[in-house]
Amino acid sequence: MVTERIDGTGNTTREKFNNVFTS
Repeated sequence: MVTERIDGTGNTTREKFNNVFTS
């Protein structure tokens, strides 16, 4: 399960995971 929370980069964890998968 991916929880959306703001991290140090200012992006949500979901956005970070999406960036990794789409890269």
